[in-house]
Amino acid sequence: MTLKLHVIHAKEFVKMTPNGEFDFDSTRDLMIKAISVETKASELEILIDFRNVQTDLTMVDIYYLAAELDKRRTIFREKIALLITPEQKWDQAQFFELCAVNRGLDVGAFNSYEEAISWLFPASEISAEPGPAGE
Repeated sequence: MTLKLHVIHAKEFVKMTPNGEFDFDSTRDLMIKAISVETKASELEILIDFRNVQTDLTMVDIYYLAAELDKRRTIFREKIALLITPEQKWDQAQFFELCAVNRGLDVGAFNSYEEAISWLFPASEISAEPGPAGE
């Protein structure tokens, strides 16, 4: 089994207006573009790295971002892991996870890279397959 991971740095798509407010439309459009950038995104697991991103998203913003993700569920494989630091707003990450899971998406929030990778690629799904030429 070949493990394919697409890491997206949230600072690439989370945008603010010139007066410091969250820009929902720009963020939504760039988030969808970032998730679907690979030609075979449906074969990839996705990790969105929110470390080093500071925003004051409202619960409404988070709800609508999860709804936008749901509308485009065919552009990604199965799982999306959200990676935040322990200092960030854990309740916001958990709320996004809840909104996405309630829509039938497989989203998980983590504050450890290792935990996120273990969730995306459980050991039970990884089989030891020989490499090229039996390596």
